[in-house]
Amino acid sequence: MNPNNATKDAQRTSSVPKLYAPVEIAEMLSVSLRTVRNWIHTGDLAHTRLGTGKRLIRVREDDLIAFLNRSYQPVQIASREQVDSEGGIR
Repeated sequence: MNPNNATKDAQRTSSVPKLYAPVEIAEMLSVSLRTVRNWIHTGDLAHTRLGTGKRLIRVREDDLIAFLNRSYQPVQIASREQVDSEGGIR
């Protein structure tokens, strides 16, 4: 593997925003999927619609953090590498 390609891949990956499905947000926050959908429907939680029918909903990580900071207290979302197999942060 060429080290230059690995660097380019890492740079490309870091610029792509992390997207969460509503069900992932519900699990992370221990709320129902209906609650997350209500936040989206009322406009409290910014979202993006994807796909040909625009039915696929995703929330950018930045928008989720902004929503949580407005609604609750300042937060940081742990990366998947920081979360152990039982859901705790390392």
